[in-house]
Amino acid sequence: NGFVSNLIQVAIRLGAFGQQGGVGVLASLEPLLEETAECAAKATEDDLGSAALMSDLMAMRHERMSPRIFLS
Repeated sequence: NGFVSNLIQVAIRLGAFGQQGGVGVLASLEPLLEETAECAAKATEDDLGSAALMSDLMAMRHERMSPRIFLS
């Protein structure tokens, strides 16, 4: 939910849609987010693979990019 909310916030800031549209998108994704969370809760280490490592590596790469839309 947090990841999707961050992506929606980016879309709002870039003017893709307004806050009301963002809330609508998040509400429409809630069933899928709940289903995904249930699958993740049952997943084993083998199921999860190395996705978290790749996500961390891409986040570090993003930190060095210039220019960036959002500074952290």
